[in-house]
Amino acid sequence: MRKAQLARKLIDIDTLQPDVAISPAAPDIGFVHRRTENAEIYFLANTSNVRQSVKGTFRQSGMNPEWWDPISGTVTPAKVAGRTASGITVGLDLEPYGSRVLVLPIAGCPSVRRIPQHFNNLIWTTAGGFLLEIRGQLYR
Repeated sequence: MRKAQLARKLIDIDTLQPDVAISPAAPDIGFVHRRTENAEIYFLANTSNVRQSVKGTFRQSGMNPEWWDPISGTVTPAKVAGRTASGITVGLDLEPYGSRVLVLPIAGCPSVRRIPQHFNNLIWTTAGGFLLEIRGQLYR
């Protein structure tokens, strides 16, 4: 079997969904998705000088999304606008040049009321990206 045929068999390219689908389309909103053993973590950023109020559909199901504020340490439930078998839709309200952290805990993992002490470093890099430190491990 050729590599292309094998790849198509392993990954159904026609049904592959993006990590996040923004609606209406907002090219000035970027995101980074990381997975830990307990959660799916999304860092969302508005790179424009205009407030963005859109919806984001995240390719996760059966989870209860939470907004984590690394500055104040607060955790608040995210309002879910819709759920399907293939995703959760959440309203995104991002200030000009603002960013937020959305965490979707894996089913069975306890929710937290305050951000854990080990989730305390969000480091901006000069290349325009960021590094997130969790328990001493850096994520890009």
